This record gives sequence, C-alpha cells and structure tokens, in this order.
Amino acid sequence: MAASDKRHRHPTTTPKDPRICAELSSLRSLRRGLKVLRAISLASGIKVGEISEELGLPRPTVYRILETLEVEGYVARSASDSRIRVTQETITLSIGYDKVNSISQIAGPVLVELSHRFIWPFDLSVCNGAAMVVQESTHPRSPLAIDRGVIRRNLPMLRTAAGRCYIAHCAERSKIIDRISASKNPQDDFYLAASRLQQLVEETSLRGYAIRYHERYNPHTSSIAVPIFSGTTLVGSMAVIWITKAIALAEAVDQFLDAMRTASMRITLKHDHIQFER
Repeated sequence: MAASDKRHRHPTTTPKDPRICAELSSLRSLRRGLKVLRAISLASGIKVGEISEELGLPRPTVYRILETLEVEGYVARSASDSRIRVTQETITLSIGYDKVNSISQIAGPVLVELSHRFIWPFDLSVCNGAAMVVQESTHPRSPLAIDRGVIRRNLPMLRTAAGRCYIAHCAERSKIIDRISASKNPQDDFYLAASRLQQLVEETSLRGYAIRYHERYNPHTSSIAVPIFSGTTLVGSMAVIWITKAIALAEAVDQFLDAMRTASMRITLKHDHIQFER
C-alpha cells in the first residue's frame, strides 16, 4: 500500500488542549443554565419534564442545572405541585439594567452608523447630578477625534452643548441649577446669571438643539446636541464634536442636524418598542 494511502486511511489528529475543552464545557453549561432559567421565568410554573421537552435537554441535565439554581436561590420547587418557579432573587439580575443602560445599548449601533457617514465623533450623554456623563461614543472610531478616552467622563452642564440641550428640555431644571450653584465652580458663574441662563434655555428650546461654538470651554472644538427621549421623558443628549477651525457653525448645523434628529428619533422609537413588548 502506498504511503499516501496509509496517511489517508490512518489520519493523525492533534489532541485538544484540556484547558480549552474545560472552557468550552463551562460555556455550554452556562448557556444551558441561562436557557433553563429563562424558560422558568417565562412560565408561571413549569415541571422538569416540560423544561426538558421545551429545550431539548436530557432530564438528568435539567436536574443538575435546577440543583445549581436552587442552591444559588434563583428557583424554588413548589411543595404542592412540584413545579419550578423563580424566586425574588432573580430580581437582582436586573438591578443594573435601567433606562439609561437600555437606551445606551440601543444608541450604540446608531452612533456607529453615524460614524460611517461622518468622520467627526458623536457622543451620547446622560445627566448625573450636576453634570452630564458620556455613556456611548464614537471617539475611539473617529480619525479626527482629539480625545478617545471620553466614555464615563463628566461634562459640565452649562458649558457643553450636551448639558445645555438637557437642561433646556428637562423637567428637573431648577434642581440641577441648584446643584450647579452649590458646587461653586467659578467657571459656571457667567452662565448662572439669571438673565443669561434664561436666554440660554429659551434659545435652546426654541431651536430644538443646543450649540457650543468658539467658547472658552475647549475652544479648539465646538459641538451641537439634540435631545433623546424615552416616550415623553428626556433621558439624554446626542452631540457631535468637531474642530472649530474646520467647520463654521452654520455649515455644521446644515451637515449634521437632520441626521442627528433622525438618529435620535430612531433610538426613541426602538427603545419605546422594546419597553412596550415587555
């Protein structure tokens, strides 16, 4: 028999790395556990056999998963009918999932789409006390970004377009102004003057978007921002940032505003649809 035939009849295989095998097994177990927990959560009460049939899992596998979930306190077996139900402990799994997180998850892909159309970076910011916090950003993707590490950064409320947009459209404006005043930052004094603050809010509300152009705060950049809602509740602002010398304000508004408003509406509609389905 030719050597080539021998190689064909007796192929050699490389043994799998036991560590990789263990990781794959753990991931498979995790997926199965999550599927079981989801099935129990969606049912008012479900039996082991029903879980096995619905998910296509062997009963011994379901029993092992249920044993783990029971030990961790996420499910309990009814003493009256042997059905499995979720416990209050499962509520803790959603503590970190709020309106801000959900809107950020939806906004992320929309901002990425904007980054494909425009080379300047876009941010999604939400209010946190007396400041705005950047939740999502395309700064890391933009070749024209000056600062790529902006996510989770606090932005001053009255000195940024994102903050001005929020404060002009929010219902809790007086409380935010009180917090800003209490912080006693001298850079805010100019904007806290009653006449200037009123003018800023009125002009921004009338336009429907906020601007920061050629100002003392980050003078090398400028920005415009539009509000983002969940239903009728304001949840944040979307801003585009550009180098001041590169684009005049009127040109920036003409170039970005319609696309930003459309993107904001898409985020709101998708978020509201998801909330309605729940």
